Amino acid sequence: MPKLDDLAMHRDHSEAKFEHRLWLEDIKHWRTEHREAAAMLAAAQAAFHKLEAAIDGHAEAIRAHERHLERHEGAIHEHEWDSSVCEDPKLAAEHQDLEAVHAEARHAHDRLAELHECVMAEIRELLKLTLSGAVVSEPTSWLETEEV
Repeated sequence: MPKLDDLAMHRDHSEAKFEHRLWLEDIKHWRTEHREAAAMLAAAQAAFHKLEAAIDGHAEAIRAHERHLERHEGAIHEHEWDSSVCEDPKLAAEHQDLEAVHAEARHAHDRLAELHECVMAEIRELLKLTLSGAVVSEPTSWLETEEV
């Protein structure tokens, strides 16, 4: 076994202790960052739940619009017109209102779809980074998802 001189051993120990202090400072910094990240993840989760509520509200608005359209269709059929031209100003105004509501719903749907895709893509990337080697499912077809 080779002999070590006291000075060399002392120097090695000092270097190790110095590195240990640096590493412990790194760990202290990482813990601070992890606490901040946990707060950001909690905020992201709250925002995710808010998006979920917006999606639920949008689905209900679509169902309500469907019911209104059905009532409007019924009113048109009850009107018993003899021609293809609507002469009832009330029905014509209601139809215009329905078109405006539908256009608004289309715009809301497009915004929600874009936001949903962005959020899901970011979540998948985060999982891929944090769960090394994890298989992260890609989006499923809208045909395979549960009913709204």
